Amino acid sequence: MMHLDLLPRIDADDEDRMLAIYMKNSIDWVVVEYAAYSFSAVVVALYDTLGADSTQYILNQTEMSTIVCTAAELPKLTQICSNCPYLKNVIISGGCTGDAQFEAECDARGAGLNVLHLEIVESEGQKHPMPAEPPTGDDMATIMYTSGTTGDPKGVMLTHAGILTGCSAVKDFCIAGGHPFTSGSVYLSYLPLAHILERASHVHSFSVGSRIGFSQNNPLKLVDDIKALRPTVFVTVPRLLNRIYDSITTKMMNGKKSVAFLFTTGVRVKIRRLRRRAIARHAFWDRLLFRKIRAGLGLDRCEFIISGSAPLAPEVLDFCRIALLATIVEGYGQTETCGGVTATPFHDLSTGFVGTPNTGTEIRLESVPDMGYLVTDRSHGEGSAAVPCMGRGEICVRGPLIFKGYYKQPDKTAEAMDASGWLHTGDVGLWSPLGQLRIIDRKKNIFKLSQGEYVAPEKIENVLVTCPSIAQIFVDGDSFHSHVVAIIIPDEAVIRLVAKANGLLNATFRELCDHDLIRGVVKKEIEEASKRAKLAGFERVREIYLHHELFTVDNELLTPTFKLRRADAQKRFKSEIAHMYELTGDSIVKTIPDIK
Repeated sequence: MMHLDLLPRIDADDEDRMLAIYMKNSIDWVVVEYAAYSFSAVVVALYDTLGADSTQYILNQTEMSTIVCTAAELPKLTQICSNCPYLKNVIISGGCTGDAQFEAECDARGAGLNVLHLEIVESEGQKHPMPAEPPTGDDMATIMYTSGTTGDPKGVMLTHAGILTGCSAVKDFCIAGGHPFTSGSVYLSYLPLAHILERASHVHSFSVGSRIGFSQNNPLKLVDDIKALRPTVFVTVPRLLNRIYDSITTKMMNGKKSVAFLFTTGVRVKIRRLRRRAIARHAFWDRLLFRKIRAGLGLDRCEFIISGSAPLAPEVLDFCRIALLATIVEGYGQTETCGGVTATPFHDLSTGFVGTPNTGTEIRLESVPDMGYLVTDRSHGEGSAAVPCMGRGEICVRGPLIFKGYYKQPDKTAEAMDASGWLHTGDVGLWSPLGQLRIIDRKKNIFKLSQGEYVAPEKIENVLVTCPSIAQIFVDGDSFHSHVVAIIIPDEAVIRLVAKANGLLNATFRELCDHDLIRGVVKKEIEEASKRAKLAGFERVREIYLHHELFTVDNELLTPTFKLRRADAQKRFKSEIAHMYELTGDSIVKTIPDIK
């Protein structure tokens, strides 16, 4: 690339070289990344699932001239290149795969793009070697764009030193826990490399010479990939562990009665042992049942599992501990922190916490009086559900792994990071008496889904409340589920007109809210409004519940200024929300009994 002048500096002021990578995980992805680093180029990672608007915004903000992709992404670039004045070169990974790709390349060239193949670029580099220009620790390594909830995505600038600090902390953590990464470790790469958790995992693996296998980038074939590779360490997100939990329990409980009985008994015994004695293994039940389950998933060699991006439901965490026979570590972090800043110790078998601070990281809580969270608080919860704590507040992080700022957005950087270098995460947490961190809330009306996507419910509500049939709407979701659902108060006048046209003249409004015909009308309007507003897939409401009473100040679902009381709405409609997730097949069915 250097010989072909594909990595020019942004301007004459000797600014950074930039290279974009826009494709699914592959060996080429990593080769290109580290080749770029060797010449101090900044890698801009784009999710291959990005829409045209976000892709165009990122390419223009970074003034990107060269991008590496596969044939699958080429048509998207051809579509937007007329609106991307800086984009000149497209390097194709994977060779030429047929007539369709040849036509796509012709279309791209016709649109003014210089299309090259990666093997040709590599060949030219071998013929004309150039001395490396290695970066310093303070140099920017990558810009990772966060999935914005409203507005455009933000480019998080991470340095080489920051990334290595985070990986060094993970290395110390694994060594201290007796599970170090080694040259014999085997890692499966399936989370997108545009995500900090996957990038950091690669850096850590390379630092000790671990082996990495790449998935087929097909979620439906992931279990096949795991079985083929049989990884010794598995980095994942709660969404997959939720699926594993549901898959195992459904298969075992719906099979032969004798198998279901053995499974239920084994789970009871092991869960009781786990909760009472903090022991996850059982010689008899593991040999009879759980080793077979583990091997059937391809995890028979797996020593430990790291789950990040969102918290795990306690029942799923406990089940995976006893069924997969692997140590499970939960962590907390953000793109802005180069990945994890806390992790649960290997010996810690409690649930609901995200661990203690990693080495090289400072964490403090800052009171949020408007939400009732104070660093002087000594209990959390109400009544019999109250638990002791050592302060509650917004989680703030400081250390060498903190990002340099948001690319070309100093105002956003100033909002996130104060003058003392503390990153204000927007997450609200508490310290347990044992020094464990627990996530309990968000400072803003934003939540994260189980796959790691952030959702701004007000954005969705503002789109859908324009539907003629909707008077009020409450969109909800959490980190235990992969999509959002909604409580809707229909517009009675509109619904009455629909009912009249369909012969439902004598039904009460409450009866109409329960009628499938009315639900179908509202759902259709929601789908059409979502398409018009170009809501992302994870922002689209999957299931609805029609309620017959308006949200009001008197019923304590609205504030005196008529803003929705989200926490109260969640409590009021708890059972309805749970039922909606059952209808969509995204519920975490509780098959493990309560065992004290």
